[in-house]
Amino acid sequence: MSDRNLDFEIPLTREQWEQLGQSANMREDFGVLRWSPEEFDVIHVAMSEEDAPIGWGVAVPRADAPVSVREVARFQWNDGRPYAEIEAPDAPVPPAITAAERAALEIELARWVRTRWHLLLRESGIHFDRGALPAREPNPPELAP
Repeated sequence: MSDRNLDFEIPLTREQWEQLGQSANMREDFGVLRWSPEEFDVIHVAMSEEDAPIGWGVAVPRADAPVSVREVARFQWNDGRPYAEIEAPDAPVPPAITAAERAALEIELARWVRTRWHLLLRESGIHFDRGALPAREPNPPELAP
């Protein structure tokens, strides 16, 4: 999988970012979202067996494993212009899957990460004008140069 970044196009203050981080730690998701004041600029995003994106279930450790989540992205503060840095786990490569199937996995992971971001915003009480955001990612992988 190619590593890539998702620009959320939502500016935040330091206080809002801290609010997001604290909200991430308060979720009952068993470590899927983690933040630490000592590592202020980063909210770690992992997927678990119960909450993996479509097609990614085999890439996640089982729930009874010592560590049952796998980090796949980090929400970066970026001086008030947050984005997600996606680092996908290894996935099958052609000929095990087709190039189109591989692209579909990348798109599904990007959508899943973006959904986690929107859920975190909503749960933390930070509001944004959804109408100002594109319905889809502005540069999906299939259209990238």
